[in-house]
Amino acid sequence: MSGLFLLTFLFLLPGAMGFKIIKSPIWSHQEITERAILNVTTHACRAVAEANGLGFTFPASLTLDNVLAACSAKGARKKIARNISKMRNKNAAVDLLFLSSKRHFDDEDFVGGKKLITDGLDAVKASIKKDNMKSARDKLAKILHTLQDFYSHSNWIELGNDKPNSNVISKSDSIGNIADKNRPTCRDCDGNDCTNNILENILRENILTSGYFLTKPIGAGKCSHGGFPDTSALFSPKGGINKDTSTSSHGHLHDKAATVAVAASSELLNDVRGAAGDREFLRMLGIVSGNALCFVIDTTGSMGDDIAAVREATAEIINKRLGTTDEPSVYILVPFNDPDFGPLMRTTDPEAFKKAINALTPHDGGDAPEMSLSGLQLALTNAPYGSEIYLFTDAGAKDAHLKSTVIALIERTESVVNFMLTSLFSSRRRRADSGNQQTGVRLSGVDSQVYKDLAVASGGQAVEVTKSQLLEATNAILETSTSFVVTLLQTVRDPGKPENFTFTVDETVTNLTIYITGTGNDFSLISPTGVVQESTSTTGSLITSTVAVGNLKTLMLKTEVGLWEMRMRSTNPYNLKITARTPIDFFFSFMQSIEGPSEGYIEVENRPKAGANGTMSVKLLGSDTANVTEVTLVFKSGSGQVKGTIVSQDNGQYLVQFDKIPSQEFTVVVRGQISQSSTRSVQPEFQRQSTTNIRASSVSVTTSDETNVIEPGATLSVNFTVSTNGSGGTFTIRATNDQSFTLTFPSTLEVASGGSTVGTLQLTAPSDTDSGTVVTLTIEAQSPDGDVNYVVLTVTVLKEVTDVTRPTCELLSIRDNCTQMCSNSTWELSVRLSDGENGTGIERVYVRQGSGTFNKTVNTDNDTIASYEASCCSSTVDIVAVDVVGNASLTLDNVLAACSAQEARRKFGINMFVMKFKNADVDSKFLSSQQHFDDENFDGGKKLITDGLDAVKASIKKDNMNSARDKLAEILHTLQDFYSHSNWIELGNDKPNSNVISKSDSIGKIADKNRPTCKCEGDVCTNQILPAILTENVLTSGYYMSKPTGKCRHGDIPGAKEGINKDTLTSSHGHLHDKAATVAVAASSELLNDVRGAAGDSEFLRMLGVVSGNALCFVIDTTGSMYNDIAAVREVTAEIINKRLGTTDEPSVYILVPFNDPDFGPLMRTTDPEEFKKAINALTPNGGGDLPEMSLSGLQLALTNAPYGSTIFLFTDAAAKDAHLKSTVTALIERTESEVNFMITSFSSLRRRRADSGNQQTGVRLSGVDSQVYKDLAVASGGQAVEVTKSQLLEATNAVLQTSTSNVVTLLQTVRDPGKSENFTFTVDETVTNLTIYITGTGNDFSLISPTGVVQESTSTTGSLITSTVAVGNLKTLMLKTEVGLWEMRMRSTNSYNLKIIARTPIDFFFSFMQSVEGPSEGYIAVENRPKAGANGTMSVTLLGSDTANVTEVILVFTSGSGQVKGMIVSQDNGQYLVQFDKIPSEEFTVVVRGQISQSSARSVQSEFQRQSTTNIRASSVSVTTVSIASTIEIKVMSNLVCELHCVHQWFRGNFTIRATNDQSFTSTFPSTLEVASGGSTVGTLQLTAPSDTDSGTVVTLTIEAQSPDGDVNYVVLTVTVLKEVTDVTRPTCELLSIRDNCTQMCSNSTWELSVRLSDGENGTGIERVYVRQGSGTFNKTVNTDNDTIASYEASCCSSTVDIVAVDVVGNRPATLRHKFASSVVSFDAEFCSEEAQVMDVSHFRG
Repeated sequence: MSGLFLLTFLFLLPGAMGFKIIKSPIWSHQEITERAILNVTTHACRAVAEANGLGFTFPASLTLDNVLAACSAKGARKKIARNISKMRNKNAAVDLLFLSSKRHFDDEDFVGGKKLITDGLDAVKASIKKDNMKSARDKLAKILHTLQDFYSHSNWIELGNDKPNSNVISKSDSIGNIADKNRPTCRDCDGNDCTNNILENILRENILTSGYFLTKPIGAGKCSHGGFPDTSALFSPKGGINKDTSTSSHGHLHDKAATVAVAASSELLNDVRGAAGDREFLRMLGIVSGNALCFVIDTTGSMGDDIAAVREATAEIINKRLGTTDEPSVYILVPFNDPDFGPLMRTTDPEAFKKAINALTPHDGGDAPEMSLSGLQLALTNAPYGSEIYLFTDAGAKDAHLKSTVIALIERTESVVNFMLTSLFSSRRRRADSGNQQTGVRLSGVDSQVYKDLAVASGGQAVEVTKSQLLEATNAILETSTSFVVTLLQTVRDPGKPENFTFTVDETVTNLTIYITGTGNDFSLISPTGVVQESTSTTGSLITSTVAVGNLKTLMLKTEVGLWEMRMRSTNPYNLKITARTPIDFFFSFMQSIEGPSEGYIEVENRPKAGANGTMSVKLLGSDTANVTEVTLVFKSGSGQVKGTIVSQDNGQYLVQFDKIPSQEFTVVVRGQISQSSTRSVQPEFQRQSTTNIRASSVSVTTSDETNVIEPGATLSVNFTVSTNGSGGTFTIRATNDQSFTLTFPSTLEVASGGSTVGTLQLTAPSDTDSGTVVTLTIEAQSPDGDVNYVVLTVTVLKEVTDVTRPTCELLSIRDNCTQMCSNSTWELSVRLSDGENGTGIERVYVRQGSGTFNKTVNTDNDTIASYEASCCSSTVDIVAVDVVGNASLTLDNVLAACSAQEARRKFGINMFVMKFKNADVDSKFLSSQQHFDDENFDGGKKLITDGLDAVKASIKKDNMNSARDKLAEILHTLQDFYSHSNWIELGNDKPNSNVISKSDSIGKIADKNRPTCKCEGDVCTNQILPAILTENVLTSGYYMSKPTGKCRHGDIPGAKEGINKDTLTSSHGHLHDKAATVAVAASSELLNDVRGAAGDSEFLRMLGVVSGNALCFVIDTTGSMYNDIAAVREVTAEIINKRLGTTDEPSVYILVPFNDPDFGPLMRTTDPEEFKKAINALTPNGGGDLPEMSLSGLQLALTNAPYGSTIFLFTDAAAKDAHLKSTVTALIERTESEVNFMITSFSSLRRRRADSGNQQTGVRLSGVDSQVYKDLAVASGGQAVEVTKSQLLEATNAVLQTSTSNVVTLLQTVRDPGKSENFTFTVDETVTNLTIYITGTGNDFSLISPTGVVQESTSTTGSLITSTVAVGNLKTLMLKTEVGLWEMRMRSTNSYNLKIIARTPIDFFFSFMQSVEGPSEGYIAVENRPKAGANGTMSVTLLGSDTANVTEVILVFTSGSGQVKGMIVSQDNGQYLVQFDKIPSEEFTVVVRGQISQSSARSVQSEFQRQSTTNIRASSVSVTTVSIASTIEIKVMSNLVCELHCVHQWFRGNFTIRATNDQSFTSTFPSTLEVASGGSTVGTLQLTAPSDTDSGTVVTLTIEAQSPDGDVNYVVLTVTVLKEVTDVTRPTCELLSIRDNCTQMCSNSTWELSVRLSDGENGTGIERVYVRQGSGTFNKTVNTDNDTIASYEASCCSSTVDIVAVDVVGNRPATLRHKFASSVVSFDAEFCSEEAQVMDVSHFRG
């Protein structure tokens, strides 16, 4: 698999316009919507965590489970999964239900589309403010569709934009320059090629247009939408511009449009998040762990005892669940009596809920029935989806006519309603002519039946108890409302009858409970092992406890896996419900197919069609190893069932087809299997049942909710259609709403058999209605035979929003007392936040991110004055202001400095770039079967990976991070090919084969070499792998190029149809490409986690480059005359460390290389500043002799070991004795892009010279030839060659060191030797600070001219442009005032000079030359030496540090200033550009990048920026490549590495000089010359010998150079790891010694602890390191006499997880002790000594 560009496509339904709603390799509206939701949700969770002082780890990928885990909200899985599913379907339905142009930005209707979005945003924000979250989600889903269509249907992408148009969602800003209605915009497509059909002047002038759909103005030259069914595309201009799919008219831009649509959707969601606040935003999506606690309470006079019991139950629930995952997410209270009900009270504050319950006053009374169903209707329209509602009453329903409406709402919300009836023996006040008196009343059968029917419909209970029993009954029933409680079985028999029921209990189940409602029910319970317990026994072998209260009996069972049986023997009515706690759950929706211009499915939001076939979408939750095998519609009566046909989709999604939907009530039962491993023969089964009863109907009621927002005082007309596929006649119409708004509608409609009729309803909102009020409107139609269906609409009442501007933020003051020790200092600011004269006023100001102290006050002008103070270690704050209508201010962020991870972006970006291409290079460079798992070479491939892993770990241990990254990239490729080239996926696996990366475990059963594995049937090869291979789980892989008879081919070879590779979607087994890629991502993560475990998190991140500061690297001459120099270096070191410690400029690593003659090294590298100081202080100047020293050998050692892009300082007062290494050092500078500064103190220095008469001191100055070597290397690297006296060294070093701080870039660098008068320009952009000019040379005269024309001469050291000057030796440093624009530097010197202009800015770039590769694996690989001179060339450029910057120009500028070559740019994704050059120059050059920065998409003038590479590049006509090289050699007695090198030259022939060096001084043999013909190549061989005492893990950098007769040089640089053979292949083991759990419900007051023994076994290399990867407790460890490590850990019960990792000497994957517990009164579950999922083998201890 040469590239793993991975899109994990979730469940996509067929059909439709816009980003298509189909399952294919394209982006759909649903995928875009979900990805944006998960993205913004992650950031909201992070903000909430940080606000609570908690850590947050970003998920490795944006899957729902990963995001929920990061948000610590796994208990919310079902709520958010269902909400996202509903939002996906609502979004997709816009294509199917709404064809108006504004919905899709068709027909150039930009004004209508934008208004729809911005008005919708107002409604969303108002709904959230009113806590109407469902209405907010529905509206949000629809406007996201319209927003996404802007990018697919308009020409925004064709205009060159790769960022969203933020003005689309802003009322106050123009969407852009829209094409006039009469202006032509398109030409005919060239046949099927529509890539250039938009007119050039439209693109050049940035004119917005969009395609016309179905019809367009004739002769106007307008663009069409394009594609089926757009008939307008058949007329000139023919074709279209939509980007809905990859095969659309502009399908070549599909990916780009979809990527921008994701960003735009995220932008809109962030706008909602800013207005709502993080917690409310998350609550809107359903990210809350506990369920709602919803009470509907009768408050008439006789309910005094009931209300007291509810008060007691409420207090008990709140106290018991507070701080647990079952803490209610929201509390809802609805009182009712007669004639009143409500108002509804909703709060997230448990104390406020207690107060509301306590404030209820029983009063009045009269005729027994009350407004109970009106209260329940109000609760159902306002409670979250799937709520458990409890209704308390002792009277019948006066409003029983609402029964069908309430049932409709129960079905729509899937809520469970429990009725707590205390009518038995109660007293009710009745009104009589003679006055009120108490009479005993019992609910009639008719009265109670309404409640029982509603309980059955919802899956709830109707519990009849005395008032004294109410508290006990409420507590028993409330257990069903905890998290993760599901229904295994529920059934109702009325009248009762003897019947046997079975239910399956799986291994994930706990808290198994049976509820039986009814009286006199006799039963037998039989366990899976045949144990029987009768109903006469309240406890026993199966039942642990029983609660019997009123007509309710609750049985708590012992959990036993298998098939149970419940034999009911009662003839009395009963309701049997069996629940359990388990993570495995499901939800479902009926789907309806839509035909017409946009075919597809929409979700059925009322009752499905009875008697017809039907489709259901089922989503399984809570397990990656569970699969649905059966979905059944079970009749409520028990008289039958309908089984569906299942089609599995991705990610637990299933599509189920039913031949006929039954006309009687039913529930949905899902059964399936749970697999623990792919080889398990018997899979355990599970069973789940829906709670809500479903009714199908022959009646259909539909509306168009195109308009669902009205203003207060307005009337909304709703047309609704009643249709039937049954008998016709007079249909009764009922309509109600939960706000008691005035309604008018026809009471009946005449509908013909099989026909339909339209009616009109009018809803009037009172003029005093609060803006944001949501009205739930239910319209029902009942046929003459009693068949009922309904439609439920939500309408938002919203005042017109005239305040369209965001609050403004004005900085009043800022104080920064920060020092280098950030923890001892603070910074503070104050700002004024205002909503302007015409604004609605600031309603809320809050800190989204920041851990400081925040205060705010409101002044007399109604402005908010906010102040913030924080530690200097906490450098970021986001302050958000929101006005009354939900406009949110732009956040005030990054006030002082960017976070440390941002400082590392260049290093990390480059490392990732190099690793990606190193990975891809394997396809081009290595064709051996073991590199790709081809030819059934599983042993070879596995050995390559495991040996490579040893090398990676050894390299990290030796701090050779470059080598570790390179090797890691290569073995990841081989690992990924296992899943693409073998039949692992075809064997049914969807998880990685962990044994591929384990030396000690078998990879699996490999096919015998003589055993046939494949056979094609004609041209059909989809099922070519032989069935026996699959059933026996035999591993095979495709043969490449040639194969034995009967074996599988790799495939994709011209002329060969068969094959099994999954490299691309069009490969032989391309239908499995996505699945193979998904598993390959998981396997790659597994391998990386293995490396991470061995290295530790800090070292792993350092290996990748995630460190903020740069390396501090000193190469120091230690001969006798350097005494003063070394003293200066000591002083500089101490000053740097003290100044930068605790800042973002603190060095990431310190490196020291001493040298003299004849020695150099050893290299010292450390991350400890004090250790570095000691090493510098320990340097002792001594010896000396002949003047030249081994300076370049020391520099070579530093360059091969310092990180990429390091700044190196070389201190000397002598010439290079090893000047022959100049070309080698130049090669290493080019390869590492390091900057080298030479600090030369040879002037007037004293050097010891050896003479026959003895040693004597003589004054010496470096000759021009000697110093030229250093100057040339400085120029090549972009550094300085500074010549100073010893007394000036400290000042000069401090000046140059400013270039090594973070985020410093080069704007301009040039060298003139000899000097000449010349003018240079450079651009300063708005991101620039710390603008500085360095001039190296003597007697240089210049004029500096600012963008505004101000001139300052070199004779002035300070002035209007220059703030300060440092002149020391031949170096002059000028600090400038920063002014944006074009500057000019006029140099007037004939002396040699080096001019360098730097600045601090986040915008930077990196680049790499690329080489196209032809052959079996075509593509690009990175050029790792010099590019080919005189030929065309390709460069990859990556821009960093800004989402609003774009590259417009890339130029190769000659170092001599004599010319330049401009490239042609092709923009890629994510700041990536591909640049083509017609000819790479043969003389030295640097890379200059220019571009534009846009602050908004509508900005007319873009500000410009300029950046330049520091390293000079040389192209070459010589090519040096290597083949057949192993990257590791083992240490035995003496080991040789044999390397073949190819030397190629384009023009010259003759003897080429060969040079080879290595940084470890290992012995090497190679030919000194090679004879190469013109345009030909010659192969040479080099042998490298590693001494037998070489440390394992040592990395050797080998540089091989070839020089042509005319002096043209190229090179190749190799890294080789010396590694002892690893015989210890077993992991450390973990043994639990003890555990103590004192946890209570109040976790903060209790602790838990454990101790374990960690051992590496008798033959192991020994445990080297034990550490806590995750956990905030106290950790201690000791080593006993057996060399085992005894580790103990103690933590608060609120900190429930610890990962303890043990690593042995050779870095074997660590034994990880992972402990997770859930502690409560009834359960404790722990997992010990288990290795991480996807990383290690698992063993369990459960207690």
